[in-house]
Amino acid sequence: MCSMLQILRIASDALLAACLLLVFYPHPTAWAKNSACPAYEQLRPLLNSERIESCFGSYAVEVLWQEDNLRVSSLYSLAGDQRITRTLAISEFASNLPDSLDHAYQAIRAGASMGATLEAAGWQVDKRQRYLGEVALSTALGCLSGPPEPQAQQNLAVQIYDLYAVHESESVRFALLAELHDPRYLTLSDLQQIYGALSQQLQQTDAATKQLLQALAKVCVPPR
Repeated sequence: MCSMLQILRIASDALLAACLLLVFYPHPTAWAKNSACPAYEQLRPLLNSERIESCFGSYAVEVLWQEDNLRVSSLYSLAGDQRITRTLAISEFASNLPDSLDHAYQAIRAGASMGATLEAAGWQVDKRQRYLGEVALSTALGCLSGPPEPQAQQNLAVQIYDLYAVHESESVRFALLAELHDPRYLTLSDLQQIYGALSQQLQQTDAATKQLLQALAKVCVPPR
C-alpha cells in the first residue's frame, strides 16, 4: 500500500511531466495546415494572391520597405482584425524595363499586387523557379504579422524564382523574387508536391538568390 505522501509525490511527478510535455511539444493542431486550402493540382496554376484567398478567404498586400529596385512586402489574410502574413516577399525588380510595362510597374511600386497587376494589364505571368528550401524563422521575424510561435515551427519554406511578363511574342524578365511562406499555408513538402519532379532540380542556391535572402534578413531583423 502506498502512503499518502507517496501518492502525493506520484501525482506531483505526473503533473510535472504533463507540464513539460506542454512546454516542449506544442498542441498538435495549434499551427495545423489550413484544411480549406485546395488540392495541389488546383493550387499549381494559381497566382500566390489567388492561393492565399482560396485558403483563407481574404487577401491583401502591404509594402513594408522599398528602396531602389528592392521591395519587401507582406501578403496577408485577415483573422478578424488581425493581419496574418501568409507570404513574405522580397522582390528585386529588373532594370531597363520596356515602356509597355511602365504603367504596371508604377502601380506595383505604389503597392499593388505584382502578379494580379500584370495580368490585369494583359500580361501573362511566367514563374521560372530557381530554388525551393527552408530558412530560419528568425530571418524574417521582424517583418511578419501574426507569426507562428518559434517553438511550433523553426523554419519557413522559401521559393525563389524569376518572374517573366509575357505578352504575345514579348517575354520580359520583370523581377527576381524570394517568397517565405507561413507553415499554415505552405510548407516545403507542399511546394515539392506542387512542383513535382522539378523540385529535385531546385535544391541549390546561387549567388543572386543568396544575396536576395541576405537583403531580406537585413531588413527584417527583429527589433531588440
